[in-house]
Amino acid sequence: MKKLMLFFCFLFILTFFVNADTHIPSGDVSGTWTLANSPYIIDGRITIQSGDELTIEPGVHVVFSDHYRFTIEGRMVSVGTDSDSIFFYPQAVEDGWSGLRFYDGNSNGQDDSEIAYCVIKDGKANGVDPFNRGGGIYLTNTTLSVQNTTIKNNEAYGIGGGIFCSASSLTLQNVNIENNSAGNGEGGGIYCWEAEIIISDSEIQHNDTSVGGGAGIYLGENSTATISRTAIHNNEAYSWGGGIRLDSSTLNANKLTIYGNNASYSGGGINLNSTSTVDIVNSIIWNNSPDQINESTRSLSVSYSDVFSPTAPWPGEGNISSDPLFVDSDNEDFHLTIESPCIDSGDPNSATDDDGTRADMGAYYYHHDGTLVPAGIVSGTWNTAGSPYYILGDIEIPQYGNETSLTIDAGVEVIFMGHYKFIINGQLLANGEDNNMITFTINDTTGFYQYPDSPDGGWHGLRFMGGRGTRSASSLSFCDISFGKAIGDYDDANGGAIYMQYNAEVNLSSSNIYNNIAAGNGGAISCQYGWSDITLFDNLIFNNQSQHGGGVYITASDYVYFYDNVIYGNTAEAYVAAAAGGGIYCSYCSPTFSGDIIRNNDATLGGGFYGLETQAEFSNVSIRDNNADSGAGVHCSQYSSMNFDIVSLKNNIASVSGGGLYCEESSPEFHHVLVVENEA
Repeated sequence: MKKLMLFFCFLFILTFFVNADTHIPSGDVSGTWTLANSPYIIDGRITIQSGDELTIEPGVHVVFSDHYRFTIEGRMVSVGTDSDSIFFYPQAVEDGWSGLRFYDGNSNGQDDSEIAYCVIKDGKANGVDPFNRGGGIYLTNTTLSVQNTTIKNNEAYGIGGGIFCSASSLTLQNVNIENNSAGNGEGGGIYCWEAEIIISDSEIQHNDTSVGGGAGIYLGENSTATISRTAIHNNEAYSWGGGIRLDSSTLNANKLTIYGNNASYSGGGINLNSTSTVDIVNSIIWNNSPDQINESTRSLSVSYSDVFSPTAPWPGEGNISSDPLFVDSDNEDFHLTIESPCIDSGDPNSATDDDGTRADMGAYYYHHDGTLVPAGIVSGTWNTAGSPYYILGDIEIPQYGNETSLTIDAGVEVIFMGHYKFIINGQLLANGEDNNMITFTINDTTGFYQYPDSPDGGWHGLRFMGGRGTRSASSLSFCDISFGKAIGDYDDANGGAIYMQYNAEVNLSSSNIYNNIAAGNGGAISCQYGWSDITLFDNLIFNNQSQHGGGVYITASDYVYFYDNVIYGNTAEAYVAAAAGGGIYCSYCSPTFSGDIIRNNDATLGGGFYGLETQAEFSNVSIRDNNADSGAGVHCSQYSSMNFDIVSLKNNIASVSGGGLYCEESSPEFHHVLVVENEA
C-alpha cells in the first residue's frame, strides 16, 4: 500500500512539472507572465498590440519552439533581478528565433518599454528586409532602455547582429554585447541609423561582420552616440572600423578602452568618414589593427588619452603613447595595474574617479587604497589613512628649504613599484610601534636573486647622503626593511637596505632588516665616507648578502654603536675570491658592540666579524656558529686592535685557520672570554 501511495505521489509531482510549461500560440499577448508558469513556450508569432502591456516576472524563461518573431507595438516590461534573470532563447540553437522587434513605441502614447537583467541569445534575423536586421533586438521609432543585460550569440543575415536601431533612442547601461554577427552588412554588435544611443558601463566584444564595417558599433546617417566607461574589444570587421565605424555621424566618448579590434582596410579601433565628428577623452586605444584611428577627417579630437603610436603621442592635449599595463589583456582583464601610466592621467577638469582622485584613462579606473607617490620631493607626514604609499620613482627629502623632513607614522606601508631610491638629504622620522611596524619593501620580488646585473625584484634602498648640522639625526624604529637591492655603478652598488655617507646620522632600533642584497658592500647596511654616525639597537639583521659585510659594512665612519642586536644568516660571498665579514665588516673606524649576538654568518674571511685597521670594543657579545675559510668567528687584519670583555666565541668553523679567532698584524685583548668548540 505504501509503495502504491509513493507511486501516485511521484506521478502527481511529475504531472505538475510537466504541466508547468505554458504554451503560447500565435497571436496577441498581454498581462503578466509569472515565474510559477515558466517556462513560456512560444509556438508561433506573437505581438503586444499598441495600447497593450506585457509584464514578465524575474526568473521567467521565454523559449521559442521554432523561428518565430516577438513583435512589440505596445509596451513590454521585462525586468529581472540580479539573482533572477529573464531569458529569451530558442529550443533549437540551429533554428534560432527572430528576436524582439519593437515598432513605433514613440507613437503609441504609452510609457517606454524596459529591459533589465535579461539574457537575449541565439536570435537569427534571416528573413527578407527588414526581417534580416537585428538578430537580438530590432527597434524603429522607439525609445528603449536596456540595463544589466547580456545580448549574445545573435546573428543578422543583413545588418545589426546584436541590435538594429533606426530612428530611435536607445540607452544601454551595464550591457554585454558579445559574439554577435552581421552577415551581409555593418554592425556586428550594434547598428544605428538616424538614431541616438547612450552606452555606459558596458562591454562590446567578439562581434564580427562578414561584409561591412563597424564590427562592434556602426553609426550611420546622422546618428549620435555618447559612450562612457565602456570596453570595446576583440571585434573583427571585414572592411572598416573593427571597434567603431562612423558614416556622417557623431561620437562623444569618455573613458573607453578600445583594444584588440581588427579591420581589413582601416580604422582597427575607430574608422570615420570626412563628414563625421569624434571627440574622445580619458580613453585607451591600443593594439588595434591595422591602425588605431583612421585619419580621413578634420573633425577628430583626442585628448588626455593613451593611443598607441610608433613615434610621438597622438596629437592633442594630454595624450600619451605608453603601454597601459593592463592586469591581463591576454585574458581580457583591462583593469589597470598600479604601475599603469594611465592612472590619474585623465583630464584634470573631468569629474574625479569614484575614489576621489583625478580621472584615469580607460574604461576601468584604478581604485586607490593608498597613495601614489611620483618621483620627486617628499616631506610632511605619511599616515595610515594614506597607506600604503606606492613609490613610482626616485624620491628625495631635500637638505635645504622648507621641506626638509618627512615623518612616517606607525603602521604605514611604503611599497616601491620598481628599482627606485629613497634619498634622504634632510631628516627621516619613521618610528613605528611594537605591534604596528612600518614597512619598506618592493611590490614584486620576481628576479630578486638575479644579481649583480639585474635590478629586478628589488628597490634601491634608503640612501642617507649627509646633511649633518642642517637637521637632527634621522630615526627609524620598529621598521621592516626588505628586498632592497643595491645594483649599479660605484656607490649605487652599496647598501641594499640602507646606505650612508658624508656625515649622515641615523639611529636605527627595534627593526627587522632582512632579504637585502648589495652587488658591492653592505647587504643590509653600508656606512662609509665622510665620518657618518650610526647607532643600531635591538635590531634583527638577517639573510642579507653582499661582497663584503653581508649584514653590515662600515668604513671611515665616526660614531658606530651596536647594542643588543641579533645579526645572523648573512653572507659575504657574491663573486669575489676573498669576501670578508659575513655578519659585519669594519675598517678604519672604532665600533662598540654591547649585548649583541653574531651567529650563523658566512664569508671567506671573518664569518662573524672582519676588522681592518679597526679599534673595536666587544662587551657581553656572543659570536657563534659562523663559518669562514679563515677567522670563522672573528678575523682581525692589519693593525686592528680588539678588546674582548665577557665574550663567547663558540662553535665557529673555519675550513683553513682560526676557527674562533684569526689575527694578522693585530693586537687583541681578552677579559673573561670563552673560546670553546670552534674548529679549523
